[in-house]
Amino acid sequence: MSRRALLLLLLLLLLALCTVPLLKGRAEADGGMLCPEAFDRAVHTDSTALVIDVRKPGEFAQGHLAGARLIDWSRTEHFDSAVSLLPRSATCYIYCKRGGRSAQAAALMRGKGLTVVELEGGIEAWNQAGLPLEKGRRAPFSTLVEKELTTEE
Repeated sequence: MSRRALLLLLLLLLLALCTVPLLKGRAEADGGMLCPEAFDRAVHTDSTALVIDVRKPGEFAQGHLAGARLIDWSRTEHFDSAVSLLPRSATCYIYCKRGGRSAQAAALMRGKGLTVVELEGGIEAWNQAGLPLEKGRRAPFSTLVEKELTTEE
């Protein structure tokens, strides 16, 4: 490899290394989206983490992330009620099946002043990464709206 090509390669590597922290900081500033492995690490290292599953109760019961709470996005009025009870000091780590519902939910939650981090690719990407799931039901965040949030229509 010529000296010029080696210098160019080193320059590109340096540029890439400088860009990663900038992108990471930008993603953290506006909530961001994390791959399954990074999402898992963040949830376990963030003392303010609230893990929120925005799928339907039946999907949740089939398998969800450890410690996740259900807030069903499809039940709009109930979702709004539950979100209004979340502490603004928390970081909400949310997911759905593939990322569509959680992206919509994240936008609404950010609009209400919450910090939200999304699981890129949803629980399908989580499964593909071979990360663990829990099965069964778990109470949603708000016991005040528990029946409304967990009852299937």
